[in-house]
Amino acid sequence: MYRSNNGKTYRESLQTRDHAKALRLWPAAYQRLKDKANGIKGAFIPTTQIGYELDPATGKEREVTGEDLFGPGELEEVMTWQQAAAIHNERIGDKRGRPMTAKTKASSQALAIKPISHVAPALVTVADVQRYVRTLKDQGLAASTISQRHGMCRAIAQSLMKQGYLTANVWDRVEVSAAPGEPHPTPTPEECRLIWDTGNWWLRVLLYTGLRENELCQRKQAHLDGRWLRIDRSHGCQVKNPDSIREVLLPEWAGTDLPKQPGRTTLYKLVKRITPRITLHSLRSGTRTALAQAGVTTEVSERILGHRVGKAVGASYVRNYAEYTREIIGPAMEKGWEVLDTWTGREN
Repeated sequence: MYRSNNGKTYRESLQTRDHAKALRLWPAAYQRLKDKANGIKGAFIPTTQIGYELDPATGKEREVTGEDLFGPGELEEVMTWQQAAAIHNERIGDKRGRPMTAKTKASSQALAIKPISHVAPALVTVADVQRYVRTLKDQGLAASTISQRHGMCRAIAQSLMKQGYLTANVWDRVEVSAAPGEPHPTPTPEECRLIWDTGNWWLRVLLYTGLRENELCQRKQAHLDGRWLRIDRSHGCQVKNPDSIREVLLPEWAGTDLPKQPGRTTLYKLVKRITPRITLHSLRSGTRTALAQAGVTTEVSERILGHRVGKAVGASYVRNYAEYTREIIGPAMEKGWEVLDTWTGREN
């Protein structure tokens, strides 16, 4: 029991009749009551081992865990969203076999938990989730963005359930949906010519290889083997999914030396200035269209683009993209380049 200066009494049961155990638990319990009386929020201590102390009953060293310092339910109540996210990231990293990217943690995840960070994950109610969604709507965010951020918080809460910290996920009780977005427009031959006429090496290579912006702009010289560019996780790079790990052939005009990487928004601004209707991602659609017109099969085209196995219609029976070697990918890309050359005017 602890009595504050204003006369209010705070009580907590030590949940034991063992006098020796009660003596061990009392100091931490008394401090918790004192902190509660003074409005001080305790720090989260996980249920794993946190140290050792001398057991006065046996005279031997014993392990001290979170349960020794917190009463039933208190351990979860003092956990912050940042700590919950750390638990989630570790769980997902173990499932995927690779850690969560720093960009996801610092950007997407941080933005998602910010509006709800004032409420401990274990204390979030349905009303809190409803207010969370309304807050995002009032900020004018797109439905897809709201759905993504709600989904991130829901996933973190789900990990807490899987790890035994929560018994229910209130985020499941508030539905947030968004209509699928419009597909990226496919560039016309005239727009492909405008992209080529910029003289920008990066835009030209994106159009002729179908690479994603991050896949190309993250690459280092060590990823090049002659004209073959390796898209993988080496040298600190990331890929979108395991099926995105592949090799693509660079056109002969691209050379074998990677130029200095462009600024973060340089390519985006250049594309919108030259061809306002399309986006950087649209260049992948241009590559796919050129490959199709050249007679390249859907399966090989999807391999070049680095899509998931079986994602595209007609590619569902593909089990392993490793079946497609350089001897298959190279000639297929060269066929697509012949079509692109007619669009960009290179053949002239």
